[in-house]
Amino acid sequence: MEKVEKKKQSSTTVLQSEKLIVQFGGFKAINEFSFQLSDRELHFIIGPNGAGKTTFLDVLCGKTKPTSGNVLFKESIELGKLYEYQIVRKGVGRKFQAPSIFPSLSVMSNLEIAMKQQKGFWHILRAKLSEGDKEHIHEMLTLIGLKEESNRTAGTLAHGQKQWLEIAMVLMQDPELVLLDEPIAG
Repeated sequence: MEKVEKKKQSSTTVLQSEKLIVQFGGFKAINEFSFQLSDRELHFIIGPNGAGKTTFLDVLCGKTKPTSGNVLFKESIELGKLYEYQIVRKGVGRKFQAPSIFPSLSVMSNLEIAMKQQKGFWHILRAKLSEGDKEHIHEMLTLIGLKEESNRTAGTLAHGQKQWLEIAMVLMQDPELVLLDEPIAG
């Protein structure tokens, strides 16, 4: 696995892994991988199939726990000790390889569900979109080029449109760190 850096502008460390190892039985998917990402940087991790790119993202999101080493978010939050939902709440958003959308709901409803808001039972029962929320959704629809498709069932979108919808769903969470796993695949 190899990292390619682009646009270094700041010195605040947002993400750092140190000697990260992920092992499945006798197979080391990641072997002592160290990585650092500063605020407002854009990085690409490249490598052949099986190099550990998706496994690294799985560790960052809490889907896979490291065998050893650690991953720090915002210099003090140890991601390896948190559950997936806690990592999302800390500000890490991820777009998966295959689009993860709600195919039977409209494009607009997908964005509404993804919007950062309280998700407790009583909050959901009384939930009503404010004008600001509606405006935010419409801005996002314009940004991803799906404004004309807002009432369309998400499952009927073309693959690339589903990819854009999922990216928008991640952005609706207002994350501090966005992870894209092969966003242009397919």
